[in-house]
Amino acid sequence: PFLGFFEGDAIRFDGISEELDSSFVVSSLIPGGLILSGVLDRKFTKVISEGETVTVSRKTPTMDFAIECGNRLWGCRYGTYEEGNTDIVNEIYACGIGDVQNWKRFEGIASDSFVQGVGADGIWTGVGVYDDKPVFFKEDCFIFVTGAYPEAFTPVEYHYKGVKEGSEKSVVTSNGRMYYHSPDGVMMFSGGAPSKIDAPLGDVQYSDGIGGAVRGRYYISLKDGDGVRSLFVYDEDSGTWHREDGADVRDFCTVGSRLYAVIGTRLYLLDDGDSDEIPEFSLTSGVMGLETPDAKYITRLTVLCSLPVGSTLRAYIEYDKSG
Repeated sequence: PFLGFFEGDAIRFDGISEELDSSFVVSSLIPGGLILSGVLDRKFTKVISEGETVTVSRKTPTMDFAIECGNRLWGCRYGTYEEGNTDIVNEIYACGIGDVQNWKRFEGIASDSFVQGVGADGIWTGVGVYDDKPVFFKEDCFIFVTGAYPEAFTPVEYHYKGVKEGSEKSVVTSNGRMYYHSPDGVMMFSGGAPSKIDAPLGDVQYSDGIGGAVRGRYYISLKDGDGVRSLFVYDEDSGTWHREDGADVRDFCTVGSRLYAVIGTRLYLLDDGDSDEIPEFSLTSGVMGLETPDAKYITRLTVLCSLPVGSTLRAYIEYDKSG
């Protein structure tokens, strides 16, 4: 009857008595029974009559978002903890180290589970990993969990712009920097205050950010107010933005030096660091007319290019709107 339970599991009993309906850690298993860690001040016998039920369970908490960090699965929850319970929780969780099945083991040892409430109100909007620490986001803040073991785990709040609701897939770490889409735009965090880096994208209010990164490039698919998606790429080395196309990106995944994207219902290799194929690329500037103060305009444009053998470069100038 106890198949699936193991030594060290934290399990809960319901249906024995008000005193003993609680959580215990399995000390060892015997044929037809479990030996639990704990102390009873008296002998207790429970006979199960017909129609009565004793439930033994090992539950995983309901979580809004989850991520792996430090050989643990971390998660967060804002709302009711379980069906039928109206109490609102605002908590961060971690399973036992290397043990995704145990979330309620609290024995004061390094392999324990972890749970703690936080003070910052509001729903969770995303989760990520930075500097080998889990990071939990709300729209108006983010929370790092510092420490190396459960008794030392400490949630630390940073009251900067967090992840915009609906853009949980935009959180990506690349080359020691963490990128994400906030209510104010695309942000970069590298240890201090996060900085807004998407000014070249204009004043469009985007939503539903989905991000990926490979070899110094941050890819993010964003939806404008009309529901139209655009794929943008931020080059970390040059600090420049490029608009790719209107691909309907659903998700990204980096494997080694390759970036894969789910576009529509198909999987694409978006950036292959090992490929010799030369992709087509184009760059279109903004209008360089007389609309600036003092009617200033550009008289010369210098382009410096490093082209692989066999490439072709064509330059076009449009003098009016005729094409």
